[in-house]
Amino acid sequence: MQQQQQQKQEQEERATQKKQILKQLLDNDALDRLSRISLVNKEKADNLENFIIGKVQKGEITSKVNDSQFLKYVDEMTASGAGRVGAIKIQRRCDDSDDDLDLEDD
Repeated sequence: MQQQQQQKQEQEERATQKKQILKQLLDNDALDRLSRISLVNKEKADNLENFIIGKVQKGEITSKVNDSQFLKYVDEMTASGAGRVGAIKIQRRCDDSDDDLDLEDD
C-alpha cells in the first residue's frame, strides 16, 4: 500500500516538473493550445509534451516556442507517426439506390 502511494507521489512530481519545463519552453499562446489539445485528447497532448521535451534535450529547440512553431511541431510529430494514437476514418456510402424511397406523387 505504501509503495503504491510512493509511486503515485513520484508520478505527480514528474508531472509537475514536466509542466514547469513546458511553461518555460512555450509562450502563452502555445501553452493555451496545448491545454486545449489536452482537454480533447490527453494522450496526444502527452505525446506532444514528450516530443517537444525530446527536441530540447537533443538541442533542436533553444528558445521559447511560439504558437506557429508549436503548430509546426504538431505537424512534424503527426507526420512522423510519433503522436499517432488512433485515427478515425469516416466512410460514406456511395449507394445512390433509392429503391426504398418513393418520391414521386402519383
